[in-house]
Amino acid sequence: MAFDLTCFVQELMALRRPQDLLEHARRAAAEVTGQPTFASHLQPGRSWEQATVARGDSTGATALVPVRSALHALHRRLSMTGGALRLARGPDTASIFSALFPDGPAHLSAVPLRNRAGRLTGALVVGEGDGDGDGDPDRATTASDSLGTLAALAGSALETAWHQVAALRDQERMQLFSETTEESLWDWHVALDDLWWGGHLDRLFGGVSRSAMRSDWRRTRVHPDDVDRITRAFDAALRGSASAWNAEYRLRDVGDQAVHVREHVYFLREADGRAHRAIGTVRDITALKGLLLRETAARADAERASGVKDEFLAMLGHELRNPLAPIVSVLTLLERRADGPDRPLEILRRQTQHLIRLVDDLLDVSRISSGKVELSLRRTEIGPLVQRALEMVHPLIEQRRHRVTLELEDGLAVDADAARMIQVLSNLLANAAKYTEPGGRITVGARAEGVGGVGCEDGAGGQEVVMTVRDNGIGMSAEALTTAFDLFTQGRQALDRAQGGLGLGLSIVRNIVKLHGGSVEAHSDGIGQGSVVVVRMPRSRTSTEAQVGTAPALSRPIPSSQLLVIDDNEDAANLLGQLLVDQGHAVRIAHHPEDALRLFAERAPEVAFIDIGLPAMDGYELARRLRAQTRGERPKLIALTGYGLASDRARALAAGFDEHVVKPVSPERLEQLIAQLTSPSAG
Repeated sequence: MAFDLTCFVQELMALRRPQDLLEHARRAAAEVTGQPTFASHLQPGRSWEQATVARGDSTGATALVPVRSALHALHRRLSMTGGALRLARGPDTASIFSALFPDGPAHLSAVPLRNRAGRLTGALVVGEGDGDGDGDPDRATTASDSLGTLAALAGSALETAWHQVAALRDQERMQLFSETTEESLWDWHVALDDLWWGGHLDRLFGGVSRSAMRSDWRRTRVHPDDVDRITRAFDAALRGSASAWNAEYRLRDVGDQAVHVREHVYFLREADGRAHRAIGTVRDITALKGLLLRETAARADAERASGVKDEFLAMLGHELRNPLAPIVSVLTLLERRADGPDRPLEILRRQTQHLIRLVDDLLDVSRISSGKVELSLRRTEIGPLVQRALEMVHPLIEQRRHRVTLELEDGLAVDADAARMIQVLSNLLANAAKYTEPGGRITVGARAEGVGGVGCEDGAGGQEVVMTVRDNGIGMSAEALTTAFDLFTQGRQALDRAQGGLGLGLSIVRNIVKLHGGSVEAHSDGIGQGSVVVVRMPRSRTSTEAQVGTAPALSRPIPSSQLLVIDDNEDAANLLGQLLVDQGHAVRIAHHPEDALRLFAERAPEVAFIDIGLPAMDGYELARRLRAQTRGERPKLIALTGYGLASDRARALAAGFDEHVVKPVSPERLEQLIAQLTSPSAG
């Protein structure tokens, strides 16, 4: 029977589903040969056991299992022969014939189906009767040629059909993705200028239909203020070699609202780098943008509030320290003139020191938490640090009659800012003293431990110093332990607030220790069971020769010096002057900058103590004027002020001061400053 190639091709072109194409090829092969025929084809990405099968009868999936197995065996033989295959029924082919032609032909022919690249993708399998080989040879040749032709046409058509199915499935997935998420998805075939768009166009573009979207949609849909920037950037990315491009911009207003979007684009490029396809997503981020703007505004408000807070604290510190300075001076003078121990003066000294401590803590917590503290790290022995901290809290410990025990290993040192570590230890000791009933026990310990808690020999690398302050006081609950180091957190107090404080001490401790690279933690077995605070610090690796300890006490009398005190607070100036006179110095006093300039012109002092908050001109300007007025000499200038921030110190040094000292200052510190600045080595 003649094979109508034209009709076959026309019907082939009309079909789209791979299953229909395969069945069409099977029927054509059966028509050409007049024999029962099977057809199989492998979908890209599948195994031969999953090949699509077409046969003359309708068979369920279960019955197809042996058929698929037989076709799989034929596919293996076809892949080895390279061309058409003819098999005879025999012991080695019994399973194939049993599955495909159990009661039929004694021979079969398998014609390969191939894709455009020549790779085997399937087969047409035709049964042959016993007499087929003895028939008309021309008919047999014609049938064989026709089978080869339709196999070639079917193989190419099936490859195209599977690609179309995959493309349709991808498009359906893209559509589903874009309609079930916040992303609007587009796919642009660059060469064909064919754009597919799916998703929420109504929300992005105010109801624009997908068919109305063109590949140059950015020029018409992007906000006028952004369109030039975005179109230039996209065109450059398209012509370049990048695999992706992304941008944030605004679309034209929908109603009266601007629409903010984020677009991501991925380019598929040819071997020469030209983009042949681009796939992108557009996401509406208007709500996110609004949230970000509100968050930015809130952060700016918080930063402004923080700045106002810092300014307030600085002013508060200044205003509190100014009256404290004459109070401390009066106390010192009264103590020097007292014949012996004076209980009222002791109480006044203790309470004044407590007030000074509160002011320092209030300002310290702001500086430390904002990272405005600079550490001067030196190798520092633990023993002297503990002794200095005990001296600072001695009045409180003595008042409450506590017993203090030291358990300090010898030779322990850390690289630390000594003043700050003394602050840490004195805070911990003060807490232990306040929260332990009178007559209690406080133990201060220090030992070396290997990292991880395993003890090491002295001097071994990788060690840390563990400092502990233990008491038998009121203890802490499990809940209190979790917040012990938070700001403004305190233990239980009675209504009389006998322990006092602002709840800043432990927060300051934690921040200072953290700045040193250490850690701190608190432990307690519960209320009434006492507490222990553990501070861990890296052990110093600096040699003992480089050790810098606290300044030694002056061992010789301080020579008399010519001093000038400049302060508009008459009480503070006069009392400081009296204190310096009692130390053996010659002192002059000025309450106004003009008086100070006049006294300098008459005789320049060796050291001048200058308040910053002066009338007419501040202390910074006065220092600059004095430096200019005394070019041939260089008297030492000390800024004595209530402003104690790091920026205040830097400003004072830049104005020409030699030292910046925060009020109130102890007599010992005054002696040390004068001796230091008037020594021959001071220059």
